[in-house]
Amino acid sequence: MCTGSCGALPEEGVCGAIAVLDPFNRCLARGTLFTECLSRHVAPAGLRRCSSEEPCREDYVCARTSSGEGACIPPYFLFQLRVDGHAVP
Repeated sequence: MCTGSCGALPEEGVCGAIAVLDPFNRCLARGTLFTECLSRHVAPAGLRRCSSEEPCREDYVCARTSSGEGACIPPYFLFQLRVDGHAVP
C-alpha cells in the first residue's frame, strides 16, 4: 500500500500505523499475540481521516476510535484480524 509519511499532513489526514506485512505475517504465523506483532512490525503512515460525518470512500472502511474519529483503511487489511489462526506464509 502506498502512503505518505506523517509529516505535514493535510487537514483531512491522520497519522496511523500500518503493518509491515512480511514480518508482521510471519510473527502472527508463529502464534505470537496480535498486539505484540503489532507493536513490533508497523510503520507510521499518513492516512485519510474519517468519522460518521466524514466517511471513507466506498471501497475503504473507517477504523474508528472511541473518540469517533479514525482512519480509512482498505478492507483487505482486515485479513490480519483473523481469530481462527494465521496461515504460515
